[in-house]
Amino acid sequence: MPSDGQDALSLAVDAATAAGKIVVAAAGNSGDGAGTITSPGSATTAITVGAAAEWSAVPSAPYRSEGPYLAPFSSRGPTADDRIKPDVVAPGVTVGAAKARSTSTYVVESGTSMATPFVAGTAALLRQLQPTWTQTEVRAAIEGTAVDAGPVGKDNDWGAGLIDGYAAVAQAAGATGAAPFPLHRRITGSVADNGSWSTSFDLSPGDLGVPIAATITTQGSVVCVIDLGPLGCFQYGFAPDLDAELSSGFSLATSTCPAGDECTNGRQETLHFTPTEAGTYTITVFPAVGGDGSGGSFAIDLFTGPVAGAPAPGAHVGDLDRSSQWVTTNRWRAKTTIEVHDAAHAPVVGALVTGTWTGNTTESCTTGATGRCSVTKRFPSSRASAVFTVTMMQASGYAYRSAANHDPDGNSNGTKITVPRPA
Repeated sequence: MPSDGQDALSLAVDAATAAGKIVVAAAGNSGDGAGTITSPGSATTAITVGAAAEWSAVPSAPYRSEGPYLAPFSSRGPTADDRIKPDVVAPGVTVGAAKARSTSTYVVESGTSMATPFVAGTAALLRQLQPTWTQTEVRAAIEGTAVDAGPVGKDNDWGAGLIDGYAAVAQAAGATGAAPFPLHRRITGSVADNGSWSTSFDLSPGDLGVPIAATITTQGSVVCVIDLGPLGCFQYGFAPDLDAELSSGFSLATSTCPAGDECTNGRQETLHFTPTEAGTYTITVFPAVGGDGSGGSFAIDLFTGPVAGAPAPGAHVGDLDRSSQWVTTNRWRAKTTIEVHDAAHAPVVGALVTGTWTGNTTESCTTGATGRCSVTKRFPSSRASAVFTVTMMQASGYAYRSAANHDPDGNSNGTKITVPRPA
């Protein structure tokens, strides 16, 4: 049941934080209606966590959830004494985790209890960096670095927003930084009785692979749909009952809460889809088919590509080859050929590779159409071998990932190669 924070468990949380503990609590899974936060998430000092879907899992992962969108089951504020909760939301939809009472089995589960450990882990890292920080200071760092969604500022659906653990930890370390997130837009609208409303947006080729995720929140109230009289209400719904569709020439996703999937009372409609083609996409909101045709106001939290703050794709040395030949009776030439690959091991054209030869001579070359280039240096006949070490690689649109350097031939470690004097 909703709480004002004065129940025994909530008071125990407040006592623990007063004693210097950091307490993180799940908001509850009572759904999208207002005032559904349960104890101990209703505790005044608890860092209360709602659930959202995450966006960056690979398409084949069993825990991919095509976010960010607010989980329909995630409890909402305010508390019974009208405080804003949750404080923040974290990944809590189809989260892969270790299975209880097993030693090697994993499960995929959803719930605010799956979201809470993300925030607890972040809080632990903050206290590791700042051992004297109180619950108030930890909360401030987590809320202050969250990615705001919903109306500007803290609200009773998203709290302060989506947790950015990277940014919170960077702040505690006296640095700056942020995790990559898709572009967020907040759109408000109203659909007329027996009418429809739509908004369109364009995606470029660079936006593809990032999910389209829309959380549509209707303004209205919870009503009893099936009333059993003295036995009470059998099924609740939301009035007005609005539905939504995502399309691009044809329907891609629909939301028909409370009749469809991913639903509770129907205050929230949820659309998510991973686009594979650039072009124009449209979200349409309309009264539920089979309903009374009533329209109403709503807000859309829309996430799409591009991804802001995304790290550049990586490139690395994928092969080092060597050769040598005599150029005079007293001197020989060492040659190293470098091949640069991207993360998919495809050749990278136009990469400037810099390295040093034995004797600290610096040489550079630029990769051609095959992703390969070569450097050479002459040595006296008295030197039995020479070593070339790659020190830097620069390519437009790529970041050098030296840890990924390798050599399939096995005659180097991908960064350093020894060239023997010719026979």
